[in-house]
Amino acid sequence: MDCENEIYREEHGVIKELDFLNFDNPYENIKESEVKYTKYANPSGAKRMGKAKIAKGIVKTSFGLLGALSGGGWYGAHMATRGVGNIVSGATKYKYTGDIVSMVVSAIAEGEKSAWKYVQFIKQFIPAEGKIGDVVFKEGTGGDLHSGNGHVFYENGDYFEGYFQNGILKKGLYKWENGTKYLGEFDGNRLMTGMGIMVYADGTYYFGEQLSGIKNGYGYQLYKDGAYIGDWQNGFRTEGALRLENGKCFIGEFVNDQPAL
Repeated sequence: MDCENEIYREEHGVIKELDFLNFDNPYENIKESEVKYTKYANPSGAKRMGKAKIAKGIVKTSFGLLGALSGGGWYGAHMATRGVGNIVSGATKYKYTGDIVSMVVSAIAEGEKSAWKYVQFIKQFIPAEGKIGDVVFKEGTGGDLHSGNGHVFYENGDYFEGYFQNGILKKGLYKWENGTKYLGEFDGNRLMTGMGIMVYADGTYYFGEQLSGIKNGYGYQLYKDGAYIGDWQNGFRTEGALRLENGKCFIGEFVNDQPAL
């Protein structure tokens, strides 16, 4: 974390990338950098899995992530103008040729491009200096029912920095004691809800929608041994594109979280 951000945090209670009080969209302050794709977004070694048919909702599978993110105001027009033409044309082209491998690789690449700068920001984030139990509220209103900026050092070793509403964390960055970090929205019970990115301690991540701490809606998941982009319901994959460590690619419906071959 640079000196400028530390000074900003001292004055406002948060770094500028998490200042929802003074910026309509503070994520626009996150710096861009060149995307470094994983091997799952590289067509080399990719091959079709079984005899899977193309899912009926494949245009949604390829286009839905951008639509969900830009439409929900999470980072607004910034994402609405990135990559839309390429991914739509790709979905149209591959829908009729049956080139499942190309569709999977293209969809995964788009998911990684969409998530890249946010994942890098989360990985590089350093909490404020303080001790267990410290609560720092800045700007806004309300004492214990504070609505505004701040950061908290929880008794269990967790840390949160961002925006509070009536004393309850609403949106920002949460860091667990084990090193896992989450950037996004929360419900009233400190559970991830709405759009966000979870970066796990091992470097894998999930970028998409959640409901009460469970994957629900649309999202991209990078695993240690693969990648998936598509729909989720109650934490299970239901329809989307998957590539595994061995290069096998699937696009279509999932049953009990597994490809319906």
